Amino acid sequence: MPAELIVPHGEIFEVTCPVTAESIWKPSAATAQFGQQRPVSTKVVGSTATFKVPGQTQRGTLLIKVGDASRTVTIVPTYRPALREMMAKIELPGYLRYPNVDEKIQNGSFTFVEGSRVTFTGKISRALSNASVSFGPKNDQTLVVDAESFSATPLLADGISRLDFSWSDTLGLASAAPWSLAVQSRKDTPPRVDFVNLPPDIVMLPNDVLDAQVLAEDDFGVREIGFIWERDSEGSATNKLYRKESRVASANPQEKRKQHGFQFSPAVAQIPPDSSVELRAVAIDYFPGRERVSSGVRRVHVISNEQHAELIRQQLESALARLEEVTRGEESLAASTKALQDLPKDKLAGEEAAKKAEEQADKQAQLARQIEQISKETAQAVREAMRNPTFKEETLREWAKNAQEMQKLSKGAMQQAQQSLKAAQKDAENRPKELAEAQKAEQQAVESLEDIQKRMNRDVDNLQARTLAERLRMLAGKELKLDSALQRLVPETIGLHADQLPERLRSSTLNVARDQGDHQAEAVGLQGEISRFYDRTQRPTYGTVSKEMTDAKTGEALDRIRGLIQENVAMEAMDNLTAWAKRLGEWADKLEPKGEEAGESGAKGSSSGNQQEDMTKQLMALLRLRDQESALQKRTRLLDEQKALDPGYTKAAEALEESQQKIKTQLAELELANKVKQLSPTYLETGLAVGEVEGLLGRPETGTPTDQAQTKAVDLFSDLINLINEQAKKNNQSKGSPEEAGEEMEFMMQMAKQDGQPGQGKGQQPGQTPGGNNSGGGTGRPDGLNTGDASGKTSGPRKVAQGTGEGRAVPSEFREALESYFKAVDQEPAEPVSTGREN
Repeated sequence: MPAELIVPHGEIFEVTCPVTAESIWKPSAATAQFGQQRPVSTKVVGSTATFKVPGQTQRGTLLIKVGDASRTVTIVPTYRPALREMMAKIELPGYLRYPNVDEKIQNGSFTFVEGSRVTFTGKISRALSNASVSFGPKNDQTLVVDAESFSATPLLADGISRLDFSWSDTLGLASAAPWSLAVQSRKDTPPRVDFVNLPPDIVMLPNDVLDAQVLAEDDFGVREIGFIWERDSEGSATNKLYRKESRVASANPQEKRKQHGFQFSPAVAQIPPDSSVELRAVAIDYFPGRERVSSGVRRVHVISNEQHAELIRQQLESALARLEEVTRGEESLAASTKALQDLPKDKLAGEEAAKKAEEQADKQAQLARQIEQISKETAQAVREAMRNPTFKEETLREWAKNAQEMQKLSKGAMQQAQQSLKAAQKDAENRPKELAEAQKAEQQAVESLEDIQKRMNRDVDNLQARTLAERLRMLAGKELKLDSALQRLVPETIGLHADQLPERLRSSTLNVARDQGDHQAEAVGLQGEISRFYDRTQRPTYGTVSKEMTDAKTGEALDRIRGLIQENVAMEAMDNLTAWAKRLGEWADKLEPKGEEAGESGAKGSSSGNQQEDMTKQLMALLRLRDQESALQKRTRLLDEQKALDPGYTKAAEALEESQQKIKTQLAELELANKVKQLSPTYLETGLAVGEVEGLLGRPETGTPTDQAQTKAVDLFSDLINLINEQAKKNNQSKGSPEEAGEEMEFMMQMAKQDGQPGQGKGQQPGQTPGGNNSGGGTGRPDGLNTGDASGKTSGPRKVAQGTGEGRAVPSEFREALESYFKAVDQEPAEPVSTGREN
């Protein structure tokens, strides 16, 4: 028997005592007693006696008696060796390009990426004599022991669900039970990718530049992100798909989040108006053989200046309708205030009258908020129209004046009326006086609203008149394009009946016929609009054109051409297309607005030679030129990035040079008309900078020298704008210039700051502006990831919906995308229009 025995702390333990008989008498039983505890008896079997001793927690002496013999053993209760720490050294799959990862295991579970090799190491509370691990039937591994630590050889952990670790210490104590570790593998999941704050539908003019921020995230690392655009070919003769892709690789395999700004310009991509382009963001991680993932589709609708003008007209028409409702509400409110004012003295001094005055004040505040919102939306429509070169500065200025006057009205007479009504509610003694003041202010507001409404009505009519002419002219151009498409097909289709055409040519012919059907529907819609416009305005030219279109049976004639194309009677169809293109153009010329109808009424009313007026006109023109120069700079950068891969580089550079020439010409006209000597040096310097850009683009040079020259030109445009604003303030102070002119200029400066992405609302993508104004910063700004349809599937086809008012049928996605641009100006929902009437 050992003198000392180490036993598990608090656990029943066995003590085996050898029994050797030295006499004939052999004892059959033995006892063991720990301290003063009750003795434990057992039988002697053979030559041994085994005792099961209750668990002990204190060191003590065990007295063993067999017959008249006895022995003592010191019992030392000791805790079993316990696991202090378990670590996993993970060797991730080689394709991830990660260093080994040390991970502390907690809660008895461990998750790893498929394909990893794992080395487990553990630390026990005492020095070990041995350790092992079991990971399935007949799958045991002896572990390497070093003092109180053990380690396993690297395991390919795939397919293992559980590991059981066992160990014994140098005291002879083992773990009470195997320590189990639940093991679970997980797949390396694909990355997630999407555009940052880019709406599903975007409207762009050809010269716009879209900044598309792409954000990708992966559980281990993003290898590459990309940007893809694709569209159907212009004519449907080949059904060819145009597609271009840009990609950016990660420099660090452990970059789990990558964001990059890609730019898209229809002009640089040589995408004409009336085209739809699908944008996708893509990303790939480091998993071998995995296809890249795609974001949901964003649709860019490239529209012509004429279509853009029509959409703006519809927006202004919507604002006008709401303005009319506010005017009716203000009229009703003024009548209610007058009725309250006319109450007998005793009733006017009572609580009912006070309550009524409070209600009137609340309604006035509501109407003021509504007119302020309409002002913001009108200003945003003007800002949007500034991107469209077909709008004259004088027209834009008239619209801006309307927006400004609505804003002044909301903070002037309408606010004054509200304050007087509030005072009338609180002060019974002065109630008659305050109500009289309120009624006077309300009447002023009604008169101002009616005046603004009259001008906006005229502006919307003039805009529709102009868009009708432009859309007829655009339709004539479309007919000529179909004529050209047929000319390309004729060499292969002439002399063949429609059912004899090969499938490719048959498909192309049917597509041209389909386009002609669209043109026929557009012409019928235009004819109806012209007729209704004449009925409303009684402008004689529109009545004449409407009658001529009816007499010519326009719809039937254009549909007959569709039939000729479908039956492959190409030569006759081409003759008819040419003739109808000419006729449509002649009607457009007849409808071309002149004088006041062209939006020149404001010019006649303000051409008094007043220096302040001249500077206001210059300001509007320079704001537009700065935007154009900034957009041109973005297009130049984009073209330079694609220079090596773009076979059309030279042609695209020529288009940039042509745009720069137009800016130079317009700037020269402004310089000649300038009457403010203080502006002349900056005008000269700006002209030289613009000329330098033109010369560089003519080489062609689209790299750093041109970019620096364009930056200088944009800065000089800003200097001119600021100088005009400063000069206007000086004139107001020193020469007593009309206050209205200074306010108008200040309003335009504020309006110019309200920028957003093309076809989007203000604030949807910070730091990015329509047309490419670079006032907001770079493209590397991080943002949250909006996860879209990761499959990249497109939604169903979209139908053409009829526009509001007198507008033609505009594709709903065009209209909705632009409407979101205006509606996002103010985050608050539009309030219902108050009529001022009691329920």
